[in-house]
Amino acid sequence: MQGGTHSVPGGLLEPSNAGHAGIHLEDDGGVEAVPGSVTSSEHEEQQQVEEPPLVPLEPVVILHEPELLAVTATTASISWPAAEWSLPAHDDPRQTAFQQCVVYSLLYELQVQQVDLGPPSDTASAEQLLQQVYPALNSSNNWRSVSSVVGPMQVPVQVTMLRSGRFYAARVVATATAVVEGCQQPVAFAAATSQVLPFRTLPTPPGQMQAPALAQRARNALKLKWNVPDETGGEAIQRYELLVTPQPAGWDGPPADEQGFTQVYVGDERSYKLGKLGPGQRFSFKIRSFNVLGGGPWSLPSTFTTQASVPAQPDPPVQVASSKDAATLQWRPPADNGAVISCYQLEVDDGRGGEFRLAFTGLDTQCVVAKLQSGLNYRFRLRTENSEGYSMWSTAVAAATAATTPGCPTGLAAVGINRSSVTLTWQPPSSDGGSQVLAYQVQLLAKTKVAAAALGSDWVIIFDGAAVATTFSALQPGCEYMVRAAARNAAGQGSFCMPLRLTTAPDVPLQPPKPEAEAAATSLLLRWAAPQHDGGSQVTGYKVEMRCSPDASSSTAAIGPQHSLAIPEHFLNIYAGPDMCVQVTDLLPGTAYEYRAAALNSHGAGPWSVIGTATTLPAAPLPPPAPQLAACSSSSLSVTWVEPYGQGSPVSSYTLNMARLGPVGGSGSGANGVVHAMANGTADGSGQQHPDSHDDAASSCSSGHSADKVRWETVYTGPLTSAEVRQLKPACRYMLRVRAHNSIGGSNWGEALTATTSPAAPCQPASLTSTAVSSCAILLRWSAPLEDNGAAVTSYQLEMATAAVGSSSSSWNKVYQGSSVEYQHCSGLLPGRSYSWRVRAFNSCGAGAWTEPVKGCTLPAEPGVPAKPSFSQRTATSVKVKWGLPQEENGSAVTSYVLEIRQLAAGADVQQQQQQQGQAADPAQQQQQWLQAYRGPELSQKVTGLQPGSSYEFRVAAANAVGLGCWSDSSSVEVLKRPPPPPASVSAELEGGADAAAAAGGAPACLLVSWPAAEAAADSADAVGYEVEAAPALGSSHAVLRGNVAKQTSTSISSGLQLGVTYNVRVRSVGAAGTGHSSWSAAVSVTMPAAPAAPASEGDSSESGLALAPASAAEAGAGKRKSKGKSKASVKDAAAAAEKRSSKVAAVANVTAKGKPRKLGLKDHVLSQLPPPVSRWLRKNSKYVKYGIAAAAVLAVLVMIVLASLGSRGGDAPRGGDAAAQAAFMQMQAQQQMQMQAQQRMQEQQLHNMHAQGGAMPQPLPMQQ
Repeated sequence: MQGGTHSVPGGLLEPSNAGHAGIHLEDDGGVEAVPGSVTSSEHEEQQQVEEPPLVPLEPVVILHEPELLAVTATTASISWPAAEWSLPAHDDPRQTAFQQCVVYSLLYELQVQQVDLGPPSDTASAEQLLQQVYPALNSSNNWRSVSSVVGPMQVPVQVTMLRSGRFYAARVVATATAVVEGCQQPVAFAAATSQVLPFRTLPTPPGQMQAPALAQRARNALKLKWNVPDETGGEAIQRYELLVTPQPAGWDGPPADEQGFTQVYVGDERSYKLGKLGPGQRFSFKIRSFNVLGGGPWSLPSTFTTQASVPAQPDPPVQVASSKDAATLQWRPPADNGAVISCYQLEVDDGRGGEFRLAFTGLDTQCVVAKLQSGLNYRFRLRTENSEGYSMWSTAVAAATAATTPGCPTGLAAVGINRSSVTLTWQPPSSDGGSQVLAYQVQLLAKTKVAAAALGSDWVIIFDGAAVATTFSALQPGCEYMVRAAARNAAGQGSFCMPLRLTTAPDVPLQPPKPEAEAAATSLLLRWAAPQHDGGSQVTGYKVEMRCSPDASSSTAAIGPQHSLAIPEHFLNIYAGPDMCVQVTDLLPGTAYEYRAAALNSHGAGPWSVIGTATTLPAAPLPPPAPQLAACSSSSLSVTWVEPYGQGSPVSSYTLNMARLGPVGGSGSGANGVVHAMANGTADGSGQQHPDSHDDAASSCSSGHSADKVRWETVYTGPLTSAEVRQLKPACRYMLRVRAHNSIGGSNWGEALTATTSPAAPCQPASLTSTAVSSCAILLRWSAPLEDNGAAVTSYQLEMATAAVGSSSSSWNKVYQGSSVEYQHCSGLLPGRSYSWRVRAFNSCGAGAWTEPVKGCTLPAEPGVPAKPSFSQRTATSVKVKWGLPQEENGSAVTSYVLEIRQLAAGADVQQQQQQQGQAADPAQQQQQWLQAYRGPELSQKVTGLQPGSSYEFRVAAANAVGLGCWSDSSSVEVLKRPPPPPASVSAELEGGADAAAAAGGAPACLLVSWPAAEAAADSADAVGYEVEAAPALGSSHAVLRGNVAKQTSTSISSGLQLGVTYNVRVRSVGAAGTGHSSWSAAVSVTMPAAPAAPASEGDSSESGLALAPASAAEAGAGKRKSKGKSKASVKDAAAAAEKRSSKVAAVANVTAKGKPRKLGLKDHVLSQLPPPVSRWLRKNSKYVKYGIAAAAVLAVLVMIVLASLGSRGGDAPRGGDAAAQAAFMQMQAQQQMQMQAQQRMQEQQLHNMHAQGGAMPQPLPMQQ
């Protein structure tokens, strides 16, 4: 029995004692009789004796060891099988009845306990680990419950919050409880414990440690200590790693990491002293531990400071400024060594190497020392103070007072001057300001506008150095300037002297501004302005030069007559005179020109102006050259052309025209790709084009075709200098010409090109048709292509597709290749099937296009073979035959099926009986001819009128509009035999006679029934059992007793008989292999003796249950009691004892809670006689059963009305004159017969099931009332 919550009615009941002749009985109320029950008188005596109270039996629970499914560092997954439990055996019937009201349940509890063990060795086995765990287990108080569940564990329990690397023990505790009906308080029993499951969680690296603590502090050292981490990960700690930040001064160990921490210690000690530190320094430490699995996380940092000291020696102060009587010094704070600096002290000497005196005291880091003498060097020193004392004096540093600037130079003069330079000299100043003159600075100021434009309007430094003379050569001729000088020493620059005025010598004029141009198509108007400076002499005239731009000279070289300005090597003089403008004519359109101008005075010509560029206005482009053939195919021509001169505006697009001259073979025909040129359009000397009046005109054609007699069409417009003309016809001539376009307009048409396309594969054949010849042949015809595309057709190729064109399963197969234009295909075609066909032509250039697919169908044929017949619903005279659709209809739908039958040889049983009777087998009966059994559209047919126990062979064929197809494979079937005959006679008598029944004290006597075995005929089945029925005489209200027995020919009715009642006993045979029941035998009447007077207190005992029992069962029961050592008893005594127990149980069951007898109704009698599953189902669905009974009643009334109407017209059965009524009557009789046969088969199936379950018919069998 599985563990969990189990509802056990009555607990675990022991099986019935098989040694008693009284069998497992069941009364009308469905209460089972208990072996060992006492009589009513004994029950009254037992009630007078006080009985102890009953308690639930304590179950015996057996738990299995739990199973460890998975384990991690902190979790474990545990499951366990269901417990096995049972109740102890007992022999108390009261306890058995009491256990019916007890419900048991199991509560599982998973408990876990940590076991303190050291790390296991690598070679320790599971048994050794278990031996270590059991001694280390603590008391039961340390067990921790992790899961409680009622019933078996379906999902593993996840145990969490475990420590890594620790040993644990797990067990399952099961507590059984019992609940008695009507009692709220459950009964708990002692808990059962499973075997302990030891396991260990996975070890991990150690956990985070506490921050290091300070053990000792000094000025130059810190000693730290730490503890073992709280979580070691289940393994021993091997070492510690200590880091510090910032890195100690002078450290020569490992470098610092990215976070600035430096490793200072690695080892197994738990303290460390870090030395060579500075006083008052602040350090942060963190630590982590390691085991065999690696290192744990870093601890939180802890910060400590070394003891403080006096400040460090400061650096010398630095002089940042000075004056005649003061000096400014600045310094940086030194290290305070752990104590805040409270004061700085600055001392200075007397400037002559004497003693120091205090000059400053305070917290500022800068000081101005005043009241010093200028020109002296003073020494300064510095020290600091904190709570620990004074630091050492810094190194002395020297600082001097500042000197004054010198006076101005004297004697500034110009000793040499010309058109662009001047030489100046001067004398040193009379006073150097206390510091040696280091350099002189000379400045120049331009007074003339031209000079100011070159040098600016402010003073310009032209010299800065120690010399007392300089020459400056960046002057403009004929301009006025002013110069001045100043001296400079270490203190700075002094004042300038008085400015000196000077004027340079005159020269040629400066260059005039760049001339401006106004452009026309063939001329330029140039204008310019006077130069900014005439060089000190008045301008008398101008000269102008001009040339073609070097970038445009290459394009103008091929235009026509060379222009004189097209020579790019030098400029040509085009004008000389006093005017400041000139008109230049006879220029080329859209051409770039360069020009320049120069001014003249009495000293000569000045420099040329900046070169100007101007372009004449553009015009339409020149006509392009004739296009060139680049590639040629059967359907396209590729041509290229050269870009023409755009005449000042770039060519933006081209237009390509084409004329169709017709196929090769006419006038002017030539070979493939031959080019013919045609002139079109002219250009005058000015570069202007004169296009024709319309685009489709041509003046002449060297190929014999005039340009004005052909039809031109535009095939390309775009910026490219090449084009491909597609969709042309093979072996045809075409003429092509090009014109160019720019922003001004389009050019004239260029020369034309005539070319011929290549031949190609032929077009698709025409007029493809298909004609069905037979069920397996189709005739295909087609015509030659309309165009062979320049090459004669040499052959045709025909292909066929079995599926629809375009479907995923379509596949084309070649079926013909030749020069004929028709083909009959008769290979591999199926009847009534549609096929797709296509054809294409071949010439010397290859294969042409396929024709559009054409569908063609073969003629239909007879359908295929149907599926082999199968059989169902076999009876003794009929069988239902089924068959399947044929695989192929062959183009015509199936209209009907033909089913044929023939009888085979008689069955083996029939042949054996015929041989025993001396009859010879008739060969004509063994193999008969085929007979038609059915013809129609259905796929099944019930064939009737068969001989019982005979074998038949069936075959089927399908038919359509064409005809009947082939026969299917035949199938054979053997129909059932007839039911066996009933027993010839039946005898029934009371056991011991009527006198013995009367002497039984009023108890019903045992009725013995016997009959001879039924003899089966040749076509009848053998009897495998019998059904016995004892029915009260007419007018009696008592129930009918019915039961089944095995092959024995006698039985006894031991219970259920009513005193004083006459019973009609009859028997019928039960056939083998589901052949059904025979008819009932002739009934035998038996009258039970009258019942003696009984007291009213005994209750209604006449309603006790009855059962049939064969005589052999009583003898077997007696033999078993004898083998167990019990007293011997006769069959009659056993029957009497069983009847007494049945009466006692019936009396107990029919008493309500108040002690009053309850009257059993018809429903109770009916349900008590049905099988227990059927009875329970009917009780549960009583409402639906009522509806069904009501519907059946209504249907029965309708049937009776129909029968009454039929009887009124012609008696019980319709006459032959009314064929419709007679057919309805026969159909109703057939339905009734089928219902009776179905009931018989159900009973036979129940009997067969009882045979299969027990191997023999169980005894006793309950009677049906």
